[in-house]
Amino acid sequence: MKQYKLKISIMDILSVDKLVLFLFFFVPGFISLKFYQLLIADEKVDFSKSLYEAVGFSCINFSIFFWVIYHINKPEFVESHPFYYYAITLTIIFITPLILTWFLSMILKTKVFGRFFVSPEKVPWDWHFSKRDSSWVIVTLKDGKKIGGKFGKKSSASTFPRSKEIYIEDIWKLDKNHKFINSIERNTGVLITGDSILAIEFFS
Repeated sequence: MKQYKLKISIMDILSVDKLVLFLFFFVPGFISLKFYQLLIADEKVDFSKSLYEAVGFSCINFSIFFWVIYHINKPEFVESHPFYYYAITLTIIFITPLILTWFLSMILKTKVFGRFFVSPEKVPWDWHFSKRDSSWVIVTLKDGKKIGGKFGKKSSASTFPRSKEIYIEDIWKLDKNHKFINSIERNTGVLITGDSILAIEFFS
């Protein structure tokens, strides 16, 4: 009797109707949350607590493309254009969440909308380094020592929620007035942990 109930429950889960609901009302939101983490530094998502967010975004995605979904699910369209049916369906489920999430993240970073919404970056550290601008930097350590160098394309900075660390690709000597003199011979950069940093100055 128990085995029979188990078979029924498995078949019920794998039924076409429930699979379609899962694909349209969970997968887009799941993809969106994961992709958002790649665009904006954020805490690791606990999907046991973010289930409603995933479903909510999936509903928005479904609402935006409802007219398309309604049209392609007409029997005559499915029979006449099976390739386009599956291509459009997969695009709505897997591709449009990426596009919508990217578009939303770009809007939130603009000056116009930034005045009305909380900045997506959790800390100023992330706000600055997310711009990926190359610059000259002088890092003042808590012991008073200053490290100057070039923060370029090969440099890197950690993002929230990881502990703050910065890698400067090219170290330069500084004079008494903290002016850049020349690159230190044979240097391959320096990694500095946030715990030892007092301040960072940026120069164009």
